Amino acid sequence: MPDELQVRRHPRLARDLKQLGKRFPSVERDLVYAERLLAAGQSLPQTDALQEFGERRLFKTRVVNTSIQRGKSAGYRLVYEIVVEEDDDGFLLLLLYDHKTLGTEEEVRKELRTRLES
Repeated sequence: MPDELQVRRHPRLARDLKQLGKRFPSVERDLVYAERLLAAGQSLPQTDALQEFGERRLFKTRVVNTSIQRGKSAGYRLVYEIVVEEDDDGFLLLLLYDHKTLGTEEEVRKELRTRLES
């Protein structure tokens, strides 16, 4: 059985969790479920590559919001980066949002650029 991959959270992800936690009490549990899938090397369903970030390997996926019981389409969006380093392969979780909060793709890209620069 292969070793688990590292899954790290961007420092600003805590702010995302705090904001979402006010409306959705299950947000931490939902994110941990997604983290476990990534760490086990399993792909998350409905994942799309984000091409406009150069050499960085960024992906956006849907995460089920168990607080609302309406499936992935009404759930959160998670943006993560695949990190390949000499001794530390894994994932960096960059942004978690409710698709109704950051409505446009341009808002998402702007926030991602800010986080990638920090």
